[in-house]
Amino acid sequence: MGRWAVYLLTETEYWTPEALEELSEEKLQEFQTRQAQWLMEHEREYPDGGAAEVLREEITWQVKQDSRCLNEDSAFKIEQMRMDEVPLPELLTKAKELRSQQEDEEM
Repeated sequence: MGRWAVYLLTETEYWTPEALEELSEEKLQEFQTRQAQWLMEHEREYPDGGAAEVLREEITWQVKQDSRCLNEDSAFKIEQMRMDEVPLPELLTKAKELRSQQEDEEM
């Protein structure tokens, strides 16, 4: 798996863990190909490393557009649980709870 697919996977895991099940190996490979192609086409338009930074920011922005996106506090809580090796089904349940709380607070 290429670096852009890994980055998408990492950002999805952090911000929208509920969307992980939608990322098949095939989708990740297609994503990697598209991002690598974009980078080759546009890297000369930016200073050293600039195109890669733009691409990273765009990927994060896209991930955060998902309606299931967690806010900073919730994402951090889930990350802490992940580091404590909490099983994935439990993480997803907690992510749903936190997202529901977020929505209630926003109203």
